[in-house]
Amino acid sequence: MGIPSCRIAFLFLLLQGFCRSQEAPDLAELNIDELSKIQVTSASKRSESLAGAPAAIYVVTGEAIRQGGFTTLPEALRMVQGLYAVQTNSHSWQVSTRGFSGINNRKMLVLVDGRSVYSPAFGGAFWELEDIPLENVDRIEVIRGPGGALWGANAVNGVINIVTKSSDRSQGVSVSTSIDTDIGYTSFLQYGGRIAGQLHYRVYGKASYWEPLTSSSGLALPNSFALPQAGMRADWAVAQKDTLAVEASEANGRYQGSPEPFAAVRAELLKDTNVAVRWKHMLSDRSAMASFAYCDWYSHQSFPLETQNTCALEFQHDFAFNARHSLIWGGSLVTTGDYSIDFIPWIPSQ
Repeated sequence: MGIPSCRIAFLFLLLQGFCRSQEAPDLAELNIDELSKIQVTSASKRSESLAGAPAAIYVVTGEAIRQGGFTTLPEALRMVQGLYAVQTNSHSWQVSTRGFSGINNRKMLVLVDGRSVYSPAFGGAFWELEDIPLENVDRIEVIRGPGGALWGANAVNGVINIVTKSSDRSQGVSVSTSIDTDIGYTSFLQYGGRIAGQLHYRVYGKASYWEPLTSSSGLALPNSFALPQAGMRADWAVAQKDTLAVEASEANGRYQGSPEPFAAVRAELLKDTNVAVRWKHMLSDRSAMASFAYCDWYSHQSFPLETQNTCALEFQHDFAFNARHSLIWGGSLVTTGDYSIDFIPWIPSQ
């Protein structure tokens, strides 16, 4: 007789009084009209209501994630209608749509606050590295269908845009942990503060350890995964018409596994460091421009082996002619250097 699964969750959240009034309302308390006014940005690269977005877009809110008790982003994506999300081992997930299931999902773009985490060489996203603290997720916007006109060739089948909260909405101390005897353990610590009135920031640390899955015969498979990480975000209202946001994070994980059809157990390393800066300027009530720059350095020392360094600079200008018509134009410059190989020798575990 097996040991029953047991999950213990503890959450302590302390917010400063001035921030409580800025929290997002509970979606369960909104009526149909208010729900239709939820703002999204993935469909047209500008803020617009969910009801008016010209795309088959689905939004998973941070409140829905909290109420669902999810521990990872792919788990939360199972809520999206028409999206295929399945776990293959302790850390790897397949997330796709429109019938294109598989780890190498070469046609769905994944973004984190506009920063692409899609690997062109691998043909997908390494979801194990996207262990973003769910407490900081504002919403996940999922476009189930072509998005290549705005986002490029990697978005033929859709776009998953993970939008995190601004730092002024995560003030004070936040501590959480989860324990599951079958799944694994997570711990999260964060502090948010304010400097000079208009500069808000948060810093956090998170550690996750996922227990090995079991085979259909009940045997434990050697596929444990550990990922410690740290990150920060700062939002600064520079002036009445200018805002600046800076984000950075670093993760360093280790995975031990024996995927089919090989029998030897090996140890694998996964590393990711990124920094992003976003500046927005309001030219008038009908016109705004934004600049976005980021660099991402990651190394996936496993199967497949891949090391990639990517830096990008984007510019966008939005001009609204009237309530129903607007012009959005811009450009981007992307530079990347990568090394990848489809097969590497086994590294014996120690």
